[in-house]
Amino acid sequence: MNSFFPEDRLDILARKFHIGPYALASDVEKKNTDYGSFRQEGDDFVFNNLPGIKGEVKLLGTLADGGCEKLQSDWFEYSKINTEGVVVPNSRVLYQIMRQLYHSRNCTELQKVVASCVNFFRTNYDASKWRHTGSKVLYKTGLEATIQHLQHDGSIQATDLDIPEFTRANDAWSYFVLAPEQLESALGKTNPVQQNAKQVLEELLGEGYEEAGAVFQYVSSRKNNNLREVYLWTPTTTNRNAERAVVLGVIINDRFSIMASAVGPLSGWSTSAQKKFHRK
Repeated sequence: MNSFFPEDRLDILARKFHIGPYALASDVEKKNTDYGSFRQEGDDFVFNNLPGIKGEVKLLGTLADGGCEKLQSDWFEYSKINTEGVVVPNSRVLYQIMRQLYHSRNCTELQKVVASCVNFFRTNYDASKWRHTGSKVLYKTGLEATIQHLQHDGSIQATDLDIPEFTRANDAWSYFVLAPEQLESALGKTNPVQQNAKQVLEELLGEGYEEAGAVFQYVSSRKNNNLREVYLWTPTTTNRNAERAVVLGVIINDRFSIMASAVGPLSGWSTSAQKKFHRK
């Protein structure tokens, strides 16, 4: 050891200038500015600068309203009137949070918080029930549809588009496989997103939708030690003219599914934002 810098002196300098193990949380977060930054506060997870999402979003470590079950319309209303600023997050918010976890999976400084947040998702995704999101699809005639996203300020963002029918599973539902069941070592290898699936995936998930297969394989639990299949489901043209909630989870044949299907009462995810709703 150089006599000018004894070990205890190096430790003092590291503390003073926040180097190595003494790096500030904000410095650690800067390593991930391309996809946003995040930290853990108790049981909650705080994300900043997520692509396409303004301000700070806190993913709460508990389900909305104590985990009770409501219709999606009731969750929308709950998100607007509760005095704690709790909002059921839309599918874009949830996806960008999970995408941040995926891109931070090899960051040494974030291993603990990534593992904790991923475990939270896996626990809920494997609960054999969907969770309501703040997104819905209004199917019309033919392929015409409108996707609505509840925003953290209480407004609704709506987009009209055509939602295709993919490979028919039965008379009611069609599917597109984003990623097959595969070995853990194959994480990141996904099926190319076919042209007619791009718009609906981008509208449901936002930036980086091309990575959805890998992102959802990462955050979901393993199936027989393998990565789970990831499916996008859409109703067939004979199963439309309906309003359906967008849900994510491991339900159908142990696959991870993106689906606009839920119509009954379900528990809801829970987030809050710095900007609270305007209270009447």
